[in-house]
Amino acid sequence: MAVDLSFLSPPQAARVRWRATDGSEPALAAQVESVHANRVVVALLAEAPPPPAGAAVVVEVGLPDGLHRLSGEVVGELLGSPALVIEVRAVERVQRRAFVRVPVDIHTMSAYLIGADGEPTTRFAVRVLDLSGGGMYCECLQALTVGDQFGIILRLDDEEPVRPLLRVVDVRRRVVRLPGSQPYRTYLVRGAFEAISERERQRVIQFVYRQQAEQRRRGRPEPS
Repeated sequence: MAVDLSFLSPPQAARVRWRATDGSEPALAAQVESVHANRVVVALLAEAPPPPAGAAVVVEVGLPDGLHRLSGEVVGELLGSPALVIEVRAVERVQRRAFVRVPVDIHTMSAYLIGADGEPTTRFAVRVLDLSGGGMYCECLQALTVGDQFGIILRLDDEEPVRPLLRVVDVRRRVVRLPGSQPYRTYLVRGAFEAISERERQRVIQFVYRQQAEQRRRGRPEPS
C-alpha cells in the first residue's frame, strides 16, 4: 500500500520509539536523512542499542501542522553508519494545540543540555525572546543543533521556577559586532516543550496572557 511521505523534507529532527525484548520502550533522538518511496533512512543521534531488523518502530516528526507518527518496520541499516532503513506502513498526524506566542525579554535563564543517558551535561545561559504554551525562542552562546534536548530553569514570577525539557526544532547563527570588541557568534534557537507538567504549562500560558495584557496597555502591537 502506498504511503504519502511528501510532507517530509530531510534532514529533519525526529524520535524513534519501539518496544524492546525486555519490555522497555526506548525513545531515541534521531534525524530523517532521506526518503525513498515508502522507506525512510533515519540516523540515530544517541549512543544506544538500536532497534533490530524486523522490529516494529514509530518515527515521530514534529512539524508546524502537528506531530506526524510514521509506523513501520526496520528492514535494514546503512553499513558504517548509525542509520536505519525503515519501511513505513502507516502515517498518523496528531493535531497540535495552538498556543498564543508573545515576545518577551527574559535575561540569564539557566539552561543545561541533556546527554544520551538522559542526565544534564553542559550548563549555559539563555535569553528568552518569545514564549508560548508550546515552547520558546531564545538566544544563547551554546552551539545547539536540531534534535538536541535541553532543560531550562524558567523564572516567571515569585513562585518556584518552571523546569521544562525542550527539543530544538530550529537553530540560526548570528554574528554580533559591538564597537570596540571582537565579533562573536550567538545562536537563535526555537525549542518545543517535550516534557512539562500540565500545571507548569498553565503557568506559562498565564504568564503569556499577563504579558499580552501589559503590552496592550502600553499600546504595543500583538504578535501574529
